[in-house]
Amino acid sequence: MRNADGGLAAPYQVHKTHFALRDGKRLAVVCLAILFLLAACGQPEIQPLSFNTAPWRAGEISNYQITAQNGSAAGTARFTMMRGDSQSNAGGWSIQRAVDSQGVHEVVVVEVDQVDFSPHTTSLTRTSS
Repeated sequence: MRNADGGLAAPYQVHKTHFALRDGKRLAVVCLAILFLLAACGQPEIQPLSFNTAPWRAGEISNYQITAQNGSAAGTARFTMMRGDSQSNAGGWSIQRAVDSQGVHEVVVVEVDQVDFSPHTTSLTRTSS
């Protein structure tokens, strides 16, 4: 194939494009749009730590048998969940553990807040027979 001046034509033609300036503007606009979108994405509003309701019911009791290494009965353990003591923890919870084993009776009571379950008071009573 021959071109207009009689020489052989190349199998392809090179055209100058004027898109470089337009592509630069497009790139700038896209970058600005991304920056505005990122600026709009702020941190979430800070919320106070909050807990769900207690995973137990008032008056819930769990009883366990304590066994010795040889499998014989060695005592009992009892866990009780009660609504708070009216004198020191109104509205909170009292968690009690009572263990009777080898002639010793031990009771631990922890009173916790109704909202965040933080402990207010703890008492331990141990008696032996």
